[in-house]
Amino acid sequence: MSHLFSAAITADTPARAYQVPAGSIATLVTNVVNTGKVAARVSMFLVKKTDTVLDAPAKAIEYNVELKPGQVLLREGIFLDADQGIAIASSSADIAVNGWGIEEIKA
Repeated sequence: MSHLFSAAITADTPARAYQVPAGSIATLVTNVVNTGKVAARVSMFLVKKTDTVLDAPAKAIEYNVELKPGQVLLREGIFLDADQGIAIASSSADIAVNGWGIEEIKA
């Protein structure tokens, strides 16, 4: 398993944290941590490469989860196809996202 991505999140602006490379599939562990001094609301979404709306509630893996300072949201076993990725939205800019996993060539 390798470190695949890191992302700093801007408050109130959903952002794509990771996109599976073309022709590949991926299995991820995603870690979201509140590095700030106040609680933050965090959402994680499964998005497609062509999606322009990154925070549709129907695509939520986690939705509006409160993370207190220093708390971590950890999600394992996220399986993604070549056209998929992970997007994160937060009420605070003090959110760091990291992902580890395995990318394989799609057969």
